[in-house]
Amino acid sequence: MRAFVTALTAALLVAAGAQTSAEAQDRDYRIVIGDLSLSNPTDAAAFDARVRREARRACPGGTPVEQGVCRDRFRAEAVARLPAPARQAYAEARGERPVIMARAADVAGMV
Repeated sequence: MRAFVTALTAALLVAAGAQTSAEAQDRDYRIVIGDLSLSNPTDAAAFDARVRREARRACPGGTPVEQGVCRDRFRAEAVARLPAPARQAYAEARGERPVIMARAADVAGMV
């Protein structure tokens, strides 16, 4: 998926790949984050609302279950595309413990 955050626009771009229509799969969805402080619970909730709005646009068809799966994937992709410090601040603002991803090869020598 193509996605990046630019300092100029401070927007998160999520390429929607979970939809059922081929036309929608090539579309990018913009989620503006430059005006948010994701360490603030209110701003984290505003980010959630923006992601939900774009997920509804990205996942218009299918059964309710398919739409739910598509929207969950869209949200996961949007959160994954946040820069690491913003992702950690967002998780903490939501009362979640941030998950640190590591490759199995990196962890193998630690055990």
